[in-house]
Amino acid sequence: MFDFVTPLKGSLATLAFFDIFDRPLSLDELQKWSLGEKFSLEDLKQKISGFSESDGDFVFLKGRKEIVASYLAQEKLRQKFDQRVAKFVPLLRFIPFVRMVAVCNSVALGTVDQRSDIDLFIVTEKDRIFLSRVLATLFFHVLGIRRHGAKIVGRFCLSFYVSESAMNLKPLLLDPYDIYFAYWFLTLQPMVGGDLFEHFFAENDWIDQYFLEVETRKNVLPQRVNWLQSVFELFLKGKFGDWIESKLAKFFIARHQQRKTTLSDQSSVVVSSQLLKFHNIDRREDFRVKFENRLKELGFV
Repeated sequence: MFDFVTPLKGSLATLAFFDIFDRPLSLDELQKWSLGEKFSLEDLKQKISGFSESDGDFVFLKGRKEIVASYLAQEKLRQKFDQRVAKFVPLLRFIPFVRMVAVCNSVALGTVDQRSDIDLFIVTEKDRIFLSRVLATLFFHVLGIRRHGAKIVGRFCLSFYVSESAMNLKPLLLDPYDIYFAYWFLTLQPMVGGDLFEHFFAENDWIDQYFLEVETRKNVLPQRVNWLQSVFELFLKGKFGDWIESKLAKFFIARHQQRKTTLSDQSSVVVSSQLLKFHNIDRREDFRVKFENRLKELGFV
């Protein structure tokens, strides 16, 4: 991957990545999300002064002032999405065998627009990933907030699940480097199961290749024990739960095998007992190419 060791290259490469999405950054965000090593705000201001501009609280690549206005224009939409997240996502703690839920992609990155949905990343108990997925999907569908068909904007997309026993996501990385997935991971916003999030973070030490000083978020709320989830889990543990899980696994794996031939080259769909990933269009390679082009414009490559 590219050399982001020096603060100058790291901070400007960070601005270059978010510029792909017309996203200016505050100095605090730039410091927190900079590729490579971290440094003080004063040093940051000095090192990027010749390559960037500022407007109010935001910094961005030189000549890209217009992205501030477009970003601010989406403020009400971001607030609406944040309200929906706060209202509905904590309800998933009642779903049996759900151990962690985090907001990801556009909402976590702050890049929402009029076409955006709300993506969730879910960790389930071992050997209950299919059952958890079905129950979570049904629950949000009954509430009328699940993304499906043409109903997309502002709805929840439940398309990425992993088992507690397979939380290391390194096998999903693109070679030779995966800049979007690195930021996807770094900006995850855990809403349920904060105690597990620390363990999940530690499992994915590949992130150190991108960010030399990553803050492990220790202030997130832990999973709260609730009687409703406990009752459901008591009923669905043991042989009865194993039987349901095996039937669901057989059904979804067989369906995936049938549909594989219809998937495009840009798809990223995985169906297994440890991982469920349903992304019919995976744009990570497109983002990597755009990122490289920005770096070339800056004279980095």
